[in-house]
Amino acid sequence: MSTSYPPDADMLLAMSNGITEQVRKYADMQRACNGRSSDFTSQQGQMLQNQAEAVARECRKLQALVSEPKDWMVQVAW
Repeated sequence: MSTSYPPDADMLLAMSNGITEQVRKYADMQRACNGRSSDFTSQQGQMLQNQAEAVARECRKLQALVSEPKDWMVQVAW
């Protein structure tokens, strides 16, 4: 019988806290750019895009961790 367990709760909380920080950083960057469209540079746009991709990447990691039970579900060999 092969047994593996669901993801550790502390790990899930750490990942979600990390995502929260990434989203805050993105929101701060976006706020800094709003209202200054004439001063908005392509470098700022690229930084904003990179941060959005970082948020999406971390969200996908968390989603995979909690939604793919084949990786953590208790398996019973009959």
